[in-house]
Amino acid sequence: MEKKQGFTLVELMIVMILLGILMLAGWVGYGQMRQNALKSTYCSNIRTIETAMQAYMADNAIYSFTTTGSAAPGTIANAVLAANSSYVSDTVKKNVYTGTPLTASAIIGTTTTSKTRPVDYEQSLPQGTFKVIAYQDSNGFLTQFVLVTNPDCTK
Repeated sequence: MEKKQGFTLVELMIVMILLGILMLAGWVGYGQMRQNALKSTYCSNIRTIETAMQAYMADNAIYSFTTTGSAAPGTIANAVLAANSSYVSDTVKKNVYTGTPLTASAIIGTTTTSKTRPVDYEQSLPQGTFKVIAYQDSNGFLTQFVLVTNPDCTK
């Protein structure tokens, strides 16, 4: 009797199906890991912009926000993110989701008379953008600000 060599068609098909299942599981996991990495990068950039805004305010002797002019929240954010600004690197000046520069149209600056910190997350904002909201300290001056983001960086 002659001994057969090689694999049967059924064995090969089982191996192919198992490899396909493993590839599918990896593909699904990769998509979620990529989204988590983008969110982490975005949240890190937001913290960097926040720190840069504080440095800009200290360098320019801005101690309180105004509703318009050079001390308006949106104006300060735009100055920090300007092309010639050295407060943050060029990679921080881009939307990590789209690769487009964060521009004045993507940054909305507002003030509120509330003495409590506004919510840090707003789902209606386009993904990867933010807005600056200045709010009052305990003495009634607009010295505090928060960057309202989408996605949520508090989780």
